[in-house]
Amino acid sequence: MSKAVSTGSPTVVRTLGLILFLALSPVVVALEDVEQARTLLKKMVSANRELNYQGVFTYEHAGALKSIRITHVVADGLEYEKLQYLNGPRREILRSGVSPECRRLGDEFLKGVPMPTEFSSHLETSYELFLKGEDRVAGRNVRVIHVVPRDGMRYGYILSLDRETGLLLQSLLVAGNRRVMERFQYVDVSYQLASDLVAALVAPRQEQWPDTEFVSDGVCTAQTIQEVDWSARWLPPGFRQIQASIDETGDTAMVFTDGLSNVSVFVSPNKNPAFPPLQAQRGATVAQMTQVNHNGKEYQICVVGEVPPATVEKIAASVAPK
Repeated sequence: MSKAVSTGSPTVVRTLGLILFLALSPVVVALEDVEQARTLLKKMVSANRELNYQGVFTYEHAGALKSIRITHVVADGLEYEKLQYLNGPRREILRSGVSPECRRLGDEFLKGVPMPTEFSSHLETSYELFLKGEDRVAGRNVRVIHVVPRDGMRYGYILSLDRETGLLLQSLLVAGNRRVMERFQYVDVSYQLASDLVAALVAPRQEQWPDTEFVSDGVCTAQTIQEVDWSARWLPPGFRQIQASIDETGDTAMVFTDGLSNVSVFVSPNKNPAFPPLQAQRGATVAQMTQVNHNGKEYQICVVGEVPPATVEKIAASVAPK
């Protein structure tokens, strides 16, 4: 006759403890990974704005590859940044004396610029975070984070952060079929800047930079939300409006973001009513144009965003007068 085993016996307790450990360990590890990913993203946000660095990065988009040298300096609480295009037409861009608090959403020069701090806390509304080990980029050890969308209304990202500094050294924008649609990647980076280089960048004179395009000179272009007559009645979960404006001609512009992806909506009087609706795509960027009649007037709607075509199309269909 078999002997009953007390559930309070050391053997059963050890067995139950082992079962619980095996069952709960993956959950605990996963939670720890998510927390680490959150911490790394916060470090990334500040590193890009607060560190002094110089490097060369490439940006691949829609079959085109650009190589750009960047010099970034923070002095007396202000950012100074010079971008030099190393292939194609000669071009230099200088941001001078800008507060790190200025938003740079949708930055056309640095696609790897991370989201502002106020959006990072909302990121997990739309994305799941996965810590995916380590790698090397530009000769530096990096931590890799996969940012996976919770729905099919946006793209995912693979981010590689400098293990020591937190600077974003590689960013891949990935479609649902795992196809890489955009690639931002440093090929060289240094955090040791010569004092004469820093001095020249912090105190530039226009005549010293004859080929440079000055896009800012201590002025922060604020993202303001004006009262406009139009709205997007449907947006993917997690998207929030961060800009709205109307100019003297009556053209309306609105910008929405989920912290990583941006969508811009433009509404203007239609000067060519016969122009058919259309959709165009270049790399990850999709543009949808359509028309709407309001109070007997034709208006042209244009929606542009780095989100899937179906998302852009649905947003465009929802744009209407308030």
